[in-house]
Amino acid sequence: MGHLSDAAESMLYSQLKEALESIEGACDAIEPVDNQYFYALIHLNYGLILVTLNKNEEALPKFDKSLISFKHVGFLFGVAQDLENFGYIYLSRGDYEDVCSI
Repeated sequence: MGHLSDAAESMLYSQLKEALESIEGACDAIEPVDNQYFYALIHLNYGLILVTLNKNEEALPKFDKSLISFKHVGFLFGVAQDLENFGYIYLSRGDYEDVCSI
């Protein structure tokens, strides 16, 4: 995470791991048929936590689920957020072809 002291980085990492456990529980508790918007929102945030923990490849399917659900409910801001996240991951791995295909 770079600019933080070792103690602060360790504490932040610990908090992110706790957040990851909590959001995994939320994902298990909700299905897209329950509420598409909240399903998408939970998966979007799950993906963001994974990206923060440098688990980009694990984040991609979360963003994909979020994107599909946001499209389904017509929430364009959420669609844009997911597309931005896909773009970030593809660019960070030098996959310029996939960035352009989004």
